[in-house]
Amino acid sequence: MSAAVSPDADLIVDTDIKGVNDDAFALHYLLTRRHIPSLITTCSGNTLASDSFDDARALLDSYAVGTRTEAGPDTPRGWTPAIHEYHRDLRKDLGESAYLGELGSARTRSVSAHESRPSSPAAVTLPGAAPVDYLALGPLGNLYDALVSKTLPVSRIRHLVFSGGAFGVPGNVGQYAEFNVLADPLAAAYVLAAPLSRITLVPLDVTSQLTYGLSEYTQIASGSGPFSRDLVRTKGATFTTRPGFREPLWDLVAALVMTHPEIVKRSVRGDISVDTSLSASLGATTLRPSEQGRAEVVLEVDTERVLHHMAGTFEGVEE
Repeated sequence: MSAAVSPDADLIVDTDIKGVNDDAFALHYLLTRRHIPSLITTCSGNTLASDSFDDARALLDSYAVGTRTEAGPDTPRGWTPAIHEYHRDLRKDLGESAYLGELGSARTRSVSAHESRPSSPAAVTLPGAAPVDYLALGPLGNLYDALVSKTLPVSRIRHLVFSGGAFGVPGNVGQYAEFNVLADPLAAAYVLAAPLSRITLVPLDVTSQLTYGLSEYTQIASGSGPFSRDLVRTKGATFTTRPGFREPLWDLVAALVMTHPEIVKRSVRGDISVDTSLSASLGATTLRPSEQGRAEVVLEVDTERVLHHMAGTFEGVEE
């Protein structure tokens, strides 16, 4: 794999950041290593897009970075009444056994079966003609809008890296689906079938296996940057009372795959389909291996290198 982020390309990061979650890990990493996005867009998933916008702006302000930030819709196009009802039923059926963010919560709303979502400009608009590397850390509704409206032409996207999907492992919302896909399965199906020149998926097969614990926390906490301060503030008490605690690195792994593709040890190329039926397998992703397939699914990364990059970055160690 060749390097995916370079000075001759614009970087768009789409995120459903909520506090100091895994999206924040990824954004802190990019900003610390001076991979400054040209545009950050926020989507609904972990929380509503309007709330993610506030968290993204606060994080950027901590680095004194003025990257343009746009909020996508709080009710994405793909949250049809039927999908919204499906999410609400999941909340009833799964209760506290699965993380559902804002999916189907009282804060979300669905449009009626006979009206469309109010028209609004797509969040993803970027002047110029430079190639775009697109890092999707949340559901794909904003990219779907951009492709349909042609505010971001397919031909301009050099590389899409999507933190999502589950292939050889169970989903994290029910048996089949991964959160970012299930949040907006119609958008995921559209985007992953689009004729983009390069698509890389970093699925649960990889991200669910990578966690950080007390050792890495201690290294990061010794730094003096914004991320070190945020992590101590939000996780310090947890690691003090639960030294064996470990937390997933989901979206940080996707950011590292984009910026350090050499961490990938094994991947499979093929075509991806997304189940959009209103059944128990809604949001399930299936890979049909093919050397000519448009997507690459990462199945193994170098764990030691991931933790090295993470701890070294937030300690301020040069790579």
